[in-house]
Amino acid sequence: MAVKINKMFLLFVLILSTILISVFAVPTYNSYASILIDGIEYSTVLEDLQSDSSFNIESYPLNEKDYSLQVIQIAESENKELFIYAYQPSGEIGNLTATSINISTGIEENLSYKNYKLSLLNSSGTLYKYKVEDFVVKDDALRYYDISSIFRKWNGDIDEDTGNDTEITEVAYEVAKLYTAVTVDGVVSYSCEETAVVDITDEYLSFIRYTTPLNWTGNACDSHFVAFSTNYEIDRLYEIQISYVTRTYKKTTDTGILTGGVQIGTPSTTYEYGEDVPHNYTYDADDEAEVEVGLLFQTKYTWDRIQTVDEFLEDKNLTSTALENIRKKQFVLNFYESEYQEWADSIGAVAVKEYETGTRVRDMTILRLKFETNGVTYNLGVINNKYNSSDTPANVQRNPLQDLLSIIFACLLFIVLLVIIWPFLPAILSFVWKVICFPFKLIKSIFKKKDKK
Repeated sequence: MAVKINKMFLLFVLILSTILISVFAVPTYNSYASILIDGIEYSTVLEDLQSDSSFNIESYPLNEKDYSLQVIQIAESENKELFIYAYQPSGEIGNLTATSINISTGIEENLSYKNYKLSLLNSSGTLYKYKVEDFVVKDDALRYYDISSIFRKWNGDIDEDTGNDTEITEVAYEVAKLYTAVTVDGVVSYSCEETAVVDITDEYLSFIRYTTPLNWTGNACDSHFVAFSTNYEIDRLYEIQISYVTRTYKKTTDTGILTGGVQIGTPSTTYEYGEDVPHNYTYDADDEAEVEVGLLFQTKYTWDRIQTVDEFLEDKNLTSTALENIRKKQFVLNFYESEYQEWADSIGAVAVKEYETGTRVRDMTILRLKFETNGVTYNLGVINNKYNSSDTPANVQRNPLQDLLSIIFACLLFIVLLVIIWPFLPAILSFVWKVICFPFKLIKSIFKKKDKK
């Protein structure tokens, strides 16, 4: 009887163990279960990669201190989607996800990059599968994917900052690969070759604010620029392709002051923002910019889009911080101009609320450079982080009070000078009039002599 009970007990334990294992089993790398996203079924990263007999998962080990992203393969789907497969050594420990990627579907002289957002489909250990957003695979039999770099978000715990008031938003990692997809008889095959890229070694993103004396109209212009250096000794820079996002803002400051200058509260500031507007432009060495500042009395400013640092610094009254961040760079690109205004609601001479409107530049990155070095012309993709611009102008701003005092002083000087010369003014005006009339009298006398002859 005891033996029978023991057998029943062992059978119960076996059944219970089987149930627990099936419920709490940990998924392994060999799990090929597909995933469903927005009603679309996607295969897993391992299912795709292990379809290649040469794939070896041991080639992608875990390294907790390596936070890089490495593109190892691409693939097209039947729905004309493009997938990116990445090796991320830190895996889930780093908790890092790729955010965007630079791709050109043209090569050589047709090289032109676009920054595409990435969405994570699934991952397994150190291997990740992404979908390229807003990308449609071409119908051409031969398709190119020149990938210069891939990005992830900047992480303050593991990444260094710029050391200035320019903010890094995304960190770029080199890919430097040209993937080629060929369709023959309905079968797609892929090949890959390495390419050359340019590395931006140092960078500063800010703007110059151009105003009028006293800024009476409140109308001004912000000229946005990026100063940078590369790992190439560039003799001539022909083209710069960049990508950036602009966003308008309105800043309202409640001064907490009432009539009579009585402070009744703590000053507070609020912001209102417009929508993000993406830009992707290529600037040539011959391109120029021109802006006019002011309404009644306009001041015109012109400059070259692409300048050496020495050219850029010629006519700029920069802050010490900006000068320190710019003077050691190679080139400056003046890429965008936006309107700036400021005004106030006042009671008498006391400002109750102050307002400011303008545009901020965000997520700026250099995509491509065409340049000449030692007589050789290059047209290459670029490795460059994404940056948000400084919020403060790089140049020293006009002081309205000083402008007003200068104008008052000039007026007083003119009045004093007028009082001094007043007794002599008739004689001075008579002399000036004679000087003006002398050439005409001389010409008239010459013609009279000819008539007499």
